[in-house]
Amino acid sequence: MLLTVFLLSGGLFTLAAALLNWDWFFRHPTAAPVTFILGRSGARVAYACLGLLLAGVGGWRVVSPPATITPAMLQTLTHPHGFSVLEADAASQLRGKDRAGRLALKDGDWTRFEMALSAGHPLHGLLDDTDSFGVDIDPGFLLRHRLRGETIRATLFYFDATLRPCDNFLFSRTPLSSAEFVVVVWDKPASEAFGEKTGLRAVWYRKTDADFARHASID
Repeated sequence: MLLTVFLLSGGLFTLAAALLNWDWFFRHPTAAPVTFILGRSGARVAYACLGLLLAGVGGWRVVSPPATITPAMLQTLTHPHGFSVLEADAASQLRGKDRAGRLALKDGDWTRFEMALSAGHPLHGLLDDTDSFGVDIDPGFLLRHRLRGETIRATLFYFDATLRPCDNFLFSRTPLSSAEFVVVVWDKPASEAFGEKTGLRAVWYRKTDADFARHASID
């Protein structure tokens, strides 16, 4: 929402400055180099185009709000079967009734498992929308991977030991370095490439897993 407001207001402001030829705007240190290189008329045209672009993207986001990760969606990743994946007996619960595929254990605790997110899972629609203007996936990070010569995509979701999503914001309270586990959710074409025909292939990697650093991209 804040990004939409920023784009729309910034675009309209820049467009107004160009159309009304605000002298203080074009003398500002930020705009002065553009004015020097293009001349006043050229700078006005350039900033008018920039304003139209920003306002257009902002307007698009108002008319067609981008998909957004919600707390409920995140909970389906931290509690995929109704219980926390970091519970003390999570490994035994995952073993029960074949709840997780390719379950890997170490010292009695899980290090990796995978499952398919059903066709009705809300992430289906969101990941299908990742090519549109300005999709808001704050807790997620896009991953591109090569498989049999094709580029496939996934979204990475990091969580710390308290199940809060991690990010890479400056001075963050939950930086990526605090991640306890990562969930790699492959989009529909990628899931099909891995042999998953109906749902989305999702893989959980704990910090203790040998592949955690590679999949989580954490140094």
